[in-house]
Parts: sequence; structure tokens; C-alpha cells
Amino acid sequence: MDKFCHATREFLIEHLTCDQIFEGGWVRRPLLFGSNSIHIPSTPTSTAMHPLSFSATRNTIFAAILALICPPLGLAQSPGTGPSAEDTLPPGIRSPLTKPTLPVPLSHFIQPWEPQRALVVALTPSFLTNQPEALQTYLSLFRIAANYMDILIVVPFDRPEVQVQVIELLKKTSDGDALRSRIKFVAATNSTVWARDYLPQYAVGTSGRLVMLDSGRIDFTSDPTEALNLFTSPEINPTAIYYRQLQRNLGDDVTPAYLASNIRTNYRYDLQLVRPPISLDGGDFITLGGDDVILSQSTLRFNGGQDEEVAQVMSSYFGLKKVHYLETLPGYTIDHLDFIVMPANEKTVLIAEQPPGMKSPQLYDDILLDQVTDVLNENRRYLLEQFPDKQFIPVPMPPIVRTPRTEVLTQISQQILQELCSQYLIKWTDLAGRTPGDPVQKEAQKQFERALVGQFGQVRFEDEKDLNRVAKVVLGASLAELESRHVKHAVAYRTYLNALYLRNVAGKSAVIIPRYKAQNADEVPIIAKMEDKVLAAYKLAFPGADLHWLDCDPIIGSFGAVHCITHTIPAWVPPSGAQK
Repeated sequence: MDKFCHATREFLIEHLTCDQIFEGGWVRRPLLFGSNSIHIPSTPTSTAMHPLSFSATRNTIFAAILALICPPLGLAQSPGTGPSAEDTLPPGIRSPLTKPTLPVPLSHFIQPWEPQRALVVALTPSFLTNQPEALQTYLSLFRIAANYMDILIVVPFDRPEVQVQVIELLKKTSDGDALRSRIKFVAATNSTVWARDYLPQYAVGTSGRLVMLDSGRIDFTSDPTEALNLFTSPEINPTAIYYRQLQRNLGDDVTPAYLASNIRTNYRYDLQLVRPPISLDGGDFITLGGDDVILSQSTLRFNGGQDEEVAQVMSSYFGLKKVHYLETLPGYTIDHLDFIVMPANEKTVLIAEQPPGMKSPQLYDDILLDQVTDVLNENRRYLLEQFPDKQFIPVPMPPIVRTPRTEVLTQISQQILQELCSQYLIKWTDLAGRTPGDPVQKEAQKQFERALVGQFGQVRFEDEKDLNRVAKVVLGASLAELESRHVKHAVAYRTYLNALYLRNVAGKSAVIIPRYKAQNADEVPIIAKMEDKVLAAYKLAFPGADLHWLDCDPIIGSFGAVHCITHTIPAWVPPSGAQK
């Protein structure tokens, strides 16, 4: 077994450096295999120099950064025994394209409401294949954004068919040529479409250079060999699963370096790329102007739970000295604050109201609504307490999506069938995991039907009376009781705050707001009234901005809307006397 684990580890190390980046899809979070943290020591204060300008401290910081990105792969080794951490770390993680760098002194952190040069989105082959209906959402987004600024589409450099498919789509539209003149492709290594999460923040350095702050999406403190524990299950190939996930995140993590090259070439920006030693998704990073930044408790936990260390990184790298933490929406969902908070300017912030309650036979829907209400109320209380000088504008939140009853009944039926297979000594995979007509499947079905008829007589699972009769015997509960106990394991919240603000160099601005159709007849009047309130809130927060709706039904089920799939490049102005 030791030889097997060692060989597998060598396989991971060898292959994590290959050029091919596996296609991603709709993955919002990297895998976690552990969490440690580093300590960035504080330094003597001095108004005459940057806090990290002491050479001894710079060396200490650099050593700490190296410790962060070079953890040992296996168990701790005694000095002089076994391979060092540097020797065993997968080369892709300690690559110059991903490892943290030293900070640079900043004069100004660029806020989301400041002028922008271009909109950035990302597309992948798997997205085009698996989410074709979402292309219309992107096409509508392009049509809106083209009225204000350039559009950069980040695509995998080794998959040119993505560019071909986009151009083909544009050619089928009457305004395709006009849109094409505004669109440029950026060849990169992205593996997902969630541009907000892995593209950088921006600031201006004391030298006047534009600084790209590229936080990681990889958990640099994790131990990759923990994935080897999965080899106890012969049903899966954990090497491939882990390798695919890590390569996907590495591909996204490297993408800002490609974007930086494109910005330098096409916009002639004097740009410096800096990588803070923190794992941070852009959708969970909210700035309110001045020195304040809001992160979620999830991001704090993701970075080891040490708020002093996170605060040090925020101060040293981002120039943001006041870190606040809010809680994200409950349940298995995306842990990002841009679903419930949107700053409009230094004085105005939009915040989510609690969603209305909807009658549901499922007890978990009531529990979830109570938890959402508690989170939003506590967040609102904290914001009002910490920022009494700001205006907080409430924005309605659509009802929590209920699981359709037909889907609930289908899941109950499957649970019954699996339990019966266990009782009848029939492999579930033989009955439901094979192609219909397969000899093994046909034999398993015959055995199952004989045993079922022998126990219950004729049963039609689509008949609720039959389903209820069998459920009482097999699962020990009536259909109504089972419906009440049903839980949704993934919650795709709908939100009007995952919006995008655009403002070009001429001062023309717009807000692109996500829109959703009613899920059932009960929601029709609710959604209609909400949209009126949403528009009123945005008009108040963004006076003079054009307001546009964007259909986000095709993507919200994957835990993202407008803000999640977009990013922007600021309209940097070179210092006086410098050549652009």
C-alpha cells in the first residue's frame, strides 16, 4: 500500500505541470483538503516609509509567503530526513504564475463605481456544450455593454473552437457586426466562467502604476496527499477527480497573468501584477470606499480563521485597514456576499430584504426561511451600527425556490426502489445503472418485479395511492410525512443584488440587473411587484444611470448571476509626464 501511495503521489506531482488545463464547468469553489495559516508579523510604525520597507521584515514576510505556498506533501519530516517541502510540492502550485509576491505601496484602491475601460467575461468549451441556453444571456449582456465600453472574452488558449462558436452566434444576429467590433478575445487558461471569482482587484501604486491584485483561488495551505485517502473506494478514480479539480483551479488562478499581458499590449497600461497570500473569491470581496472592506465569515474560515492575519494581508496588499465580516446565505450554496450586498458609492449601499414566505409542505423550507431572515437581519444590524453615515437601501429578494412536488415524489420513489433492491438482494447498479435492454439489467428487472408483486401485488409507482402504500411498509412513513421531511441539498437563491455597474470614461453609466421568471402561479404577482421596487431602489442608488434587465434564469441554478460572470478593467490614467 505504501508503494501504491508513493507511486500515486509521484503521478500527481509529475502531471500537475502539464500544459493541458482540464475543462471546467460551473464549479464555484475549489476543493479543500485542510487549512492552516501563516503569520505575517507586524512592524514598527513609521510615517516615513511603507510598513514593509524594513529589510529584515521583508525577509520575514517572504519567508512566511514561501511557507504558505510550500507546505509538505506528507507527514512532517525530521530535519535531514526525507524530501523537503520544496522537493515534494507539486510544481504547478509553486509556479511563478501562482505563488504570492511581496506587496507594493498603494496610493488608491480602485472602487467598483469608478470609470472603466472594458467589460470582461469568460467562456469555456464545457459551458458552450452543457449550458447552450445561457448563450442568449451572454448575447443580451454583450448588446447592453457594447453601448458603453469594449468587451473582452477570456477563452482557453488551447480551445479555439470557443471563439468560433461565439463568432458563429454573432453572425446569426442582425447586430452581429457591430458587436464584433467591440469584442476582443483573450487567450488564457480559464476553466470556468466565473470571472468575478478569479479575476483581480485593482489599485494605483504610489509610483502611479496600475496594480493588479490577484488573490488565489487555490488553498495554498492544503495537503494534496490527503486526496490519496480516497483510494479506499474502488468505485471512483480519485486521482483523476483530484487532478481535474486542482488543474481547473490552477487554470483559473493563472488567467489573470494572461489578462495582464493583454492589458499591457492593447491598452498600453503600465501595470504591475501582485499576488497577495490569501485565498479570496471576488464575489466575496465588498469595498465601501475609504479603508473599509467586507468579507464573509466563509472567507475567514477558508483562510484558517485567523482574523489578525487576514487583516494584515488586507492592509499590506490592498491598503484596506478596516476589515468587516458578514454571514452569507445559509444552506449548501455559494458563500458570496455579492448576493446580498451591493455598494453604489461611498455613501450608498443596497442590501437584501428577507424573501417572502411561501406555503410549502416541506419543513426545511420554513427552517431555511427562518435562517435567511436571521442572517439578513443580523447583517443589516451590523452595517447600520458600523456605518451610521451611509444610506442603506433595501432591495426585495425573490422567494426561495421550492423543489417541485413531482421531483420530490421521484426522489421518494427512488429511495423506495433502492431499499427494495437491498431487501431483494439485487444490486441497484444492475437495475438502474445499466442501459435498458442490457442482459444484466433485464435479469435484474425480472427478479425485482417478481419479488415486488410477491410482496405487494401489482404496484404502479406513478399512482400516489400505490406509492403511499409501499412507502409505509418500506420506509415506515406515509407519503405526506416523507414530503415534509424532504430537504433540498443545494439552494440556488435568486437575487436582484448580483448586478453589474458600468461607467465609461465619458461618464455614461448603466446598471445591469438580474431578472427571473415566476416559478409558479403564486409567484406571478409577487415577482411583478418586486420588480417595481427593484427599479425604484436602483434609480435612487444610481441616479442618471441607464437600467437594464438581464434574464438570469439560465445561470442562477448554478449559483451565479450578472455580477458573478463579469469583471471590469478600470480606466487607468498615467501619471502626469508618463507615457501611456
